[in-house]
Amino acid sequence: MRKRLQKKSKSEPKYKVCDANGNLLVRCLVCIEGIEPGIARGIIDCGHDQFCFACIKDWANVTNKCPLCNLRFYTIKELNGQQTISIEDKDQKKPEVNDPFLIEVRCIKCGSDLDEDIMLLCDECDNGFHTTCIGLKQIPELDEWFCDECIIEKPLEIQENQKLAMIKAGREEEKEVIEQEPKKRKRLRKLGDQIKKNQKRRTSSSMENVEICLN
Repeated sequence: MRKRLQKKSKSEPKYKVCDANGNLLVRCLVCIEGIEPGIARGIIDCGHDQFCFACIKDWANVTNKCPLCNLRFYTIKELNGQQTISIEDKDQKKPEVNDPFLIEVRCIKCGSDLDEDIMLLCDECDNGFHTTCIGLKQIPELDEWFCDECIIEKPLEIQENQKLAMIKAGREEEKEVIEQEPKKRKRLRKLGDQIKKNQKRRTSSSMENVEICLN
């Protein structure tokens, strides 16, 4: 035996909820609460009526698109009542962003604007760098941070402080550079001592030659 499917009317509520006594109520799609018997319901042009009259009226102050099907409506009628109100066409306008800090920043290394929480901005050139793209495990603890191109223009004290902060943040290459610097200075001292010895030898040899010539 086949059952004949009956077409539901547009105003038939589809979304329901039970109250404290187990009674079935239509759920308002704006406030998401059950519509009690004493509360007026509103029906709009597309036929949807799952709204408190007051809720859909407030909704229309922002946009005249149905919360359910997104079609525009221009009237709200009180279901089983006499009240009807006209609605003007409205659009939700995006606020204009004039804040200079709310700009799109892309990582110079990878070109992505994602993962803003690990994006470092150079305090000199404003270029962005993901910490992971420049070999860091975390954001360095610095009041000001400068990229590799800008840091070389800063005083040596700032350069040294940033190097130490970068090491703490996990940048191994900075650690290697600092570890190599004492060795480099030691090699330079040895080279300087060798040059001085050679100069003394040349001076002594020259003086001996002069004495021989005089004699």
